[in-house]
Amino acid sequence: LRRPNVEEIYELQDSRMHSQYVDPIENFPDIIDQFLEAIDRIYIDQKTRIIKIKKS
Repeated sequence: LRRPNVEEIYELQDSRMHSQYVDPIENFPDIIDQFLEAIDRIYIDQKTRIIKIKKS
């Protein structure tokens, strides 16, 4: 077995970095979904509170 040269080491490190890198735009749909779900929960919570207030 031979030891990898400097160029091979850099290539390996570079490929590791690329595999760990996540493009922010890839997560954007998930973040928007979470945001919309949070808004929906707030809206529904407010509606149920208004209904409870009107009933009492």
